[in-house]
Amino acid sequence: MRRATPLTARQVSTKGPGVYGDGNGLYLYVTETGRSWQFRYQIAGSKRRNMGIGSVTKVTLAKAREIARELQTKVADGIDPIDERRQQRGEAAAVPTDLPTFQDCAEACVASKRSEWRAGKHVKQWEQSLAKHVYPGIGHIPVRDITVDHVLLVLEPIWNSIPETASRIRNRIETILDYAVGKRWRPADDINPAIWGGRLKILLGKVAIRKIRKRESTGADQHFKSLPYTEAPQFVSWLQTKTSLAAPIIEFVILTGSRLSEAREAEWKEIDWTNRIWTVPGHRMKGGKPHRKPLSAKAVEFLREQQSKNLWGSKYVFPGDTGSRPASEEATYDFLWRNGYRGVLTTHGFRSTLREWIAAQGARFTWNAGEAMLAHALPKVAGIYQGNDVLEERREIVEAWADFLYSTGTAIPIKRAAG
Repeated sequence: MRRATPLTARQVSTKGPGVYGDGNGLYLYVTETGRSWQFRYQIAGSKRRNMGIGSVTKVTLAKAREIARELQTKVADGIDPIDERRQQRGEAAAVPTDLPTFQDCAEACVASKRSEWRAGKHVKQWEQSLAKHVYPGIGHIPVRDITVDHVLLVLEPIWNSIPETASRIRNRIETILDYAVGKRWRPADDINPAIWGGRLKILLGKVAIRKIRKRESTGADQHFKSLPYTEAPQFVSWLQTKTSLAAPIIEFVILTGSRLSEAREAEWKEIDWTNRIWTVPGHRMKGGKPHRKPLSAKAVEFLREQQSKNLWGSKYVFPGDTGSRPASEEATYDFLWRNGYRGVLTTHGFRSTLREWIAAQGARFTWNAGEAMLAHALPKVAGIYQGNDVLEERREIVEAWADFLYSTGTAIPIKRAAG
């Protein structure tokens, strides 16, 4: 087995979502909501276990390594660190022996959330998706025993065929298992096997996204991956007729000239309402540096509307099913494919649409401002003369672009055969 390459302090703070080994059973778990240390071990052929060590904000890399070495010594002596910690806390009976099945737990979880969901459709969607895709495979299994393999058993058959639904189901399984921990039906120290990271991300994520992107890029005519700017107003009007979670994300991508990841993971704290600026943090930017994006009056109006739909009080502008995470990337790709844009449009292509429109304006806007709109790196000479991020000129661009995009009320989807 290949030894894990030790992490650096910088990697601990900059790694994207996933699971990263440091050696001696120490792993860094990075999710959309935080970073934490886990110690992974196995005693005498028993089930592999994960023990939480703490958040990276409280436990440094050096301290985590020290703790991992101490725990490795205990494991070598046949001592189970999790059981020992529970005994020290007086939690020997924290997980009862008479446990419900996954279906029992799921039904209890849904019942507990009825008061949180204002719309009855959420309850119905949860119940129907669980009954159809989850209960037949793992509903009868004690909730304490659910592992990553069980989650994969549910997701693998549907991940590539109906990725948007599969992503929502994964999110729901994760929520149910978190609920089980709260009820002490699962050990609090075990990593949630449905969390988006580790084996799930490795076995499902890249494959699904790659296949969806391949769907977008197949077809005889490769020139229509980006939308001609002359057709953008009609396309935006058509998007506004759709109820999918993906439609407003794509509209915001078009409106701001952003990359999909920048828009999809946007958080409310990044919005400066007073100065009408959206600051994307460096870890979500391709260049690794924070980027200020001016917001048009229409963009602010759009965001206010999104805020009014935020039933969960989520920190994300575009929350997923439960509000705890942003809407999935797969859902956005799948939306375009399902609506007839296979081999016609890609989400990244909308940035080309904006660039084409800027170029068509001639001398109205400078080349530097156009490049800065898309967060492209400028040559050193340009940077010297520019001296700043041409924010005010970009304000003029976003206002003019918004006026153009919303200049028609006719919703006409621009579809073409993919061949």
